Amino acid sequence: MNKFLILISVFILMIRTDVPARGFDEATEEDKVQVLQSPILYSILSLRFEEADSLLRISAESGLQNPAWFYLKNYLDFLDAVISGDRSSYESYLENSGRWIDSIQKLFGDDPGARIHMSSIHLQSSFLSAYYGENFNAAKHFYNAHRLLRQSLAAGSTEAGEDGEGGDGGNGGLILRNRGLIALGIGSVPEEYRWLLKIFGMKGEIAEGLGYLEDYLFSATGPERIEACIIFQFVSHSVNAGLSEDDVLVEGCGDSLTLSRYSMALVDLASGRSKKVVKNLEHYQQSDEERALPYLDLLLGEAMLNGLAPGANKPLERFLGEHSGENYRHYAYHKLSWHYLLSGEWEQYQLTRQKVIDSGEAYLDADRQALSEARDTLVVNSELLQARLLFDGGYYREALSQLKDDPAIVLRNRKDSIEYKYRLARVYDRIDDKNTAIRYYQEVLASGSGEKWYFVPNSALQLGIIHEAEGEKEQALGYYRECLKINRSAYEKSIDYKARQGIRRLED
Repeated sequence: MNKFLILISVFILMIRTDVPARGFDEATEEDKVQVLQSPILYSILSLRFEEADSLLRISAESGLQNPAWFYLKNYLDFLDAVISGDRSSYESYLENSGRWIDSIQKLFGDDPGARIHMSSIHLQSSFLSAYYGENFNAAKHFYNAHRLLRQSLAAGSTEAGEDGEGGDGGNGGLILRNRGLIALGIGSVPEEYRWLLKIFGMKGEIAEGLGYLEDYLFSATGPERIEACIIFQFVSHSVNAGLSEDDVLVEGCGDSLTLSRYSMALVDLASGRSKKVVKNLEHYQQSDEERALPYLDLLLGEAMLNGLAPGANKPLERFLGEHSGENYRHYAYHKLSWHYLLSGEWEQYQLTRQKVIDSGEAYLDADRQALSEARDTLVVNSELLQARLLFDGGYYREALSQLKDDPAIVLRNRKDSIEYKYRLARVYDRIDDKNTAIRYYQEVLASGSGEKWYFVPNSALQLGIIHEAEGEKEQALGYYRECLKINRSAYEKSIDYKARQGIRRLED
């Protein structure tokens, strides 16, 4: 029975990745394991977790286990924990990942291929620990991922699928991927902690990391290419690499997969293409065989809200109803409260705003900012909020019209006055009227001194970015440093990160 199911998996692999057929009975044990790995990875990336678990179980029962089997088992646990977004899933993941690493060490010892798979597991653990705010755990796993990668390379593993003397078992893609992610992680470390990297012999830059990931993207095939596309999109979004609409669409990236659709929507939303997000997600339905991904509704609701659509509450309410995890609950309730405010449903707005406050501890920047804004005792200016949402959605002319032409805007307090200038600066910046943008950013800095509102340090950051683009190094450095000095906002981590990266680019 197991052999029959494995033969079915081989057939699936032939359909999906064009691997040439060969007699399964004549294949070596290593070849049999390799044959199963691609359909397992495809099932994981397709969010068909039950199918992936079944294939993993068949492999184990047939004695077809190697380091990749334990890594793929961990991959399944990792994605499930990310989607769950609750602490119990995270703790269960950490317990299991330790077991998989122990098993690899016990069964395969110092094999270079074993090391690269253990490095991959530690990388996933590092990401998940950072996601839950456990920085010490994240650093520990990151160090181990780096150490094992170096050991694997020293023992003979090579890149792009070529075997060195030690033999990487065809793990060249994993090596490129891990080198890229580790270089990105090292390049993102704040300057004041970089002395620690020197002690541990860790070197890497963001540009170097993106280069490795590009190499992985264009050398990978089959399910590995889909993974490479998804990672490249997520990473480019995270480090603000500025993917264009064409960059998001790379041939062979499995655009029909839910996870690919999600990663593309995430990039589109961050790039001011809310209309495209709505078009791609509004009528999309996941297969019943997939692990539900409620974050699709969160993206759709946010994109609809950015266009001031009257039905934006529906996907946001679905997300809150289906997602039981802690992460992004503050954020979703905050967006939903804005919908009610702009719809004139004051009582619902107040109730939903209180739910932001009552949703427990906030770990993510997005949740912390939502909590900070919900706790603000100043009444939200609905006209400025509409301009903010239109800008976020990429409706720049509409946002400018809202700010310049709407006689209904009433600036009730100092915060409203400063935010009004900030909203104008952002729009003029985006429509490439840099001189006007600079003037308004400078006015925000001058009048917002000492306040914790995020638009004050972000004005300094944007001024640094503008002057850096113009080649005005000293002015750019001055604004980046001012940003770090004054930033006490709920977006402190993300704004600080961008300012520090600007300083590093100019000082290197």
